Amino acid sequence: MIERLLRLARTQVATTCELACHRVRTFWPAARPLERTAAAPLFREDHWARATAPIATAIAGFAQVEAFQSAAACRIVAADYALQHLIEELRTVMPIPADTAPLRAVLAAAAKQPAVAPDEALAA
Repeated sequence: MIERLLRLARTQVATTCELACHRVRTFWPAARPLERTAAAPLFREDHWARATAPIATAIAGFAQVEAFQSAAACRIVAADYALQHLIEELRTVMPIPADTAPLRAVLAAAAKQPAVAPDEALAA
């Protein structure tokens, strides 16, 4: 009984593989070799254009970096404005010290402390 089942399964798998291979062959025709053509000789202007293309691309990239930096600066200013506005709104509900020097001192001290390993944090 098991042998008949295995034989049937093998037949089904073989048929499916043949069908899949046939479909792949119909969708992807055999690749044709590319014809090689003789390269045209390069003139002095062509050499110059190829030599200066990376430099011109880099200069254009610097302009993009400058644009990205100015956009980032605008977003930082907008985020700072939103934060200050939020602090002003929250000041009526909860007391926030006007001087943030103590908070900055705590954050600086926390940044100077070495990171605690997870095992030590669990032990504490």
